[in-house]
Amino acid sequence: MSGRDVLASPQTENGFTRLADELLDALIRYPFTKRQYKVLLAVIRKTYGFHKREDDITAPQLAAMTGLDRANVIRAVNELVAIDVINKRPGRFGQVLGINKDYEAWAVPKQHRTTSAKTAPEGVPKQHRQGCQNDTGAGAKTAPSIENHQQTLPKRQPPRQARAGEGSPSPPTPPLPPPRSGGEELVFPREMTGVELQEAQVLVRRVGSDAQAMLDVLTAAIQAGEIRKSRLAVLTGLIRRYEAGTFDPAPGLHLAERRRRAAAMEAAKRRRDREYAKELEARVQADKGEGRAAFQKVLKKLNKGRVG
Repeated sequence: MSGRDVLASPQTENGFTRLADELLDALIRYPFTKRQYKVLLAVIRKTYGFHKREDDITAPQLAAMTGLDRANVIRAVNELVAIDVINKRPGRFGQVLGINKDYEAWAVPKQHRTTSAKTAPEGVPKQHRQGCQNDTGAGAKTAPSIENHQQTLPKRQPPRQARAGEGSPSPPTPPLPPPRSGGEELVFPREMTGVELQEAQVLVRRVGSDAQAMLDVLTAAIQAGEIRKSRLAVLTGLIRRYEAGTFDPAPGLHLAERRRRAAAMEAAKRRRDREYAKELEARVQADKGEGRAAFQKVLKKLNKGRVG
């Protein structure tokens, strides 16, 4: 015995997490990092553990559950979102997170792509034995495990570059997203130019699709004269709030609505211009037809006069 008076004895009567075996097999096969696994399990616990598909979760909550610091939690969540394993959208308290059950859509290396339950071999242990044989057969040259992969990964470099010389492919770490939001070019404050604008473009890549909402809040603060220090410092503070799950996009919503209305008006104007162009072309063609008819009448009269 371990010397403890009471041994842990988890019971399903005290709560359990329903998870499809097919999805669990995909999670087992996928080469997540240790940090990603921790965050993934925490998201599963907060969603499927409470019979929900998604939940409004803050970074401090995930940090408390996983034992990771908040920065690593944010980084792991963004990585999982970028490879389509987790769905994310802004929530009331933090980010609404949920598992993307369509594991075939995950950005999985071909060597690790999970087959569906319909085509997979019937015995899962057979697949596990194959994996063990590959590891032991390699001897001293076995592929790095999840733990030693994190130890050898250079800071702020994609694992694919860090392990380019090794035989086993590294887990796909997503590149920084381009400065776009919703498929449209980002709209930066007009006051930002030159080097300041370039640095802002680099900063907002950290927040992905929420970049425009953050820029709108910054623009609203500039227009209201609330900037007491550099604009880049304010933008950095907004990004920190976003990573902490406390960012509030409300101050910039009126700018997004103004752009939406302007875009709708511009689309309506272009539509009217096209309709007017078509109408004008029809009139020109009609005028040409009437002119030819009048000319034919004059020609007939002249011919009659000559005959008479």
